[in-house]
Amino acid sequence: MADYPVTPHTPALSEQEIIRRQKLQSLIDAGQNPYAVTHFDVTHHSKEITDNFESLEGKTVSLAGRMVSRRVMGKASFAHLLDAQGELVCEYTEDGIGYAQLQSGIKLEPILSVIGYPQKTYVKHVELDDGSFADVAVHSCADGAGAVLAYRYTGAEFSQKSVLSIQPLIDSYGVNSTGTLLVVEENRVSASNDPTLIGMNIFESERLMSIRRSNRADKLIRVYAPKGIEQCYGMYSHGRNYSLYAYVPARQVYDLTAMNLVITLVMYILILAFVQGFRWNSAKDFFMQQENSEQEYKKSLEQKNAALELAVQRETKANLAKREFLFNMSHDIRTPMNAIIGFTALAQTHIDDRDQVEDYLKKISVSSQHLLSLINDVLDMSRIENGKVTLETKPVHLPELVGDIGDAIQVGADKKHISFTVDTAGMKNEDVIADPLRLEQILINVLANAVKFTPDGGQISLRIVQKDTASADYADFEFHIKDNGIGMSEEFQKHIFEQFARERTSTVSKIQGTGLGLSITKSLVDMMGGRITVESEPGRGSEFTISLRFPVG
Repeated sequence: MADYPVTPHTPALSEQEIIRRQKLQSLIDAGQNPYAVTHFDVTHHSKEITDNFESLEGKTVSLAGRMVSRRVMGKASFAHLLDAQGELVCEYTEDGIGYAQLQSGIKLEPILSVIGYPQKTYVKHVELDDGSFADVAVHSCADGAGAVLAYRYTGAEFSQKSVLSIQPLIDSYGVNSTGTLLVVEENRVSASNDPTLIGMNIFESERLMSIRRSNRADKLIRVYAPKGIEQCYGMYSHGRNYSLYAYVPARQVYDLTAMNLVITLVMYILILAFVQGFRWNSAKDFFMQQENSEQEYKKSLEQKNAALELAVQRETKANLAKREFLFNMSHDIRTPMNAIIGFTALAQTHIDDRDQVEDYLKKISVSSQHLLSLINDVLDMSRIENGKVTLETKPVHLPELVGDIGDAIQVGADKKHISFTVDTAGMKNEDVIADPLRLEQILINVLANAVKFTPDGGQISLRIVQKDTASADYADFEFHIKDNGIGMSEEFQKHIFEQFARERTSTVSKIQGTGLGLSITKSLVDMMGGRITVESEPGRGSEFTISLRFPVG
């Protein structure tokens, strides 16, 4: 029993374990070795002990007052408890094998490396002095304060018999195909694939002695045997307690050599054909990839050339538009400037005539306002292109905003005796969230153009319609601005929203403007997420439709 008194705790055995132990006991009672059909394999036994660890993981048993992982108890019924320094605390054994006997075959350093690391297990096969052996496994305690050493003991009466015989292994090699193999122990053949040689003393075989006398271990040599003995090739190798001999008749080597040469030649031809085919396919793939790359490069070059040509066309068009703009602006700006300068000079010459001076000052004011509108259009377009224009939304009462716009337009319309009407009967939601300044700018730009290009006595209308296409929190509006002015050609309608666009007719050319008003309007409508369209016919007038969606205020 143990050197330290402990109360061993025997875990409950499964039904499978009980049957296994009964079978082992029946073999022992019959005088048979229960391990006779097995051979020693340290990996096998160590794995079995490790499996026992894993099968009982998570359970604990009290041993000498410590909580020890029960995963070490399994099939092994012998355990030793070690402290954090690897010193014995207590032990439990039934075979009188204590930690002192096992300590000679195990190392302290691996045991210490296990402590505190439950995922690690140290296993070792220990051979004892009496010929018996033990398969040892060491695992950390659950609290990391020490380790538990468990082992499986095999007595000396069974250990000698648990050796694998090499004869079945050698029997799997045929003499005619691989030659003759012999295992020699104490100068006698203990195993061979030629059964007639088993038990023979090697000194009785001149062939084996010739191989041995060469003193060239692990080297294949040509054996020149005495007359009457077939020539052969052979070799020998030394083991720990045995020697291994092998030889094959020279005739068999020559026969196999010719066959091997033929096989080698055939394999060489097949490999050569495979390599050539692979190279041909590789070359074909390479040329195809090269051709595809050239086509892709050509296509890419054509696309780049097309893009470059388009960019050149756009740049040319932009430069042309800028030149036209400067040409128009030089005239449009010069006209109000000349008026301002001229009326200023006239006012100075009639400084004593108050009524005349006031008339001149009014005309100077009108010319200044016109010049300011030209400059504002250019600045607004520049700010929009540079992304510096932002929408500032707030609550808007649409009838009030439309009323202010009507008042501003009515002044210009009255001067040309133009009939201007506003229809807001189609509005359901009068309060919305919008940018009032930009909305006014959009409507005034279009209405001002209508006034500008409608002859005296004409008609202009602003009609607002609310569509039933928006959700409950939004409202969709359409602003219809219609006039019976000079209209536009179908060709010019395609470019009406472009910068500096002005139709070249005798009537339009006499009307001042930058050609930026509708371009600015289109940009602002796009910023609001809306849409602007136009329908026009020369001599019959135009109708602009502006569609916008606003949140309901």
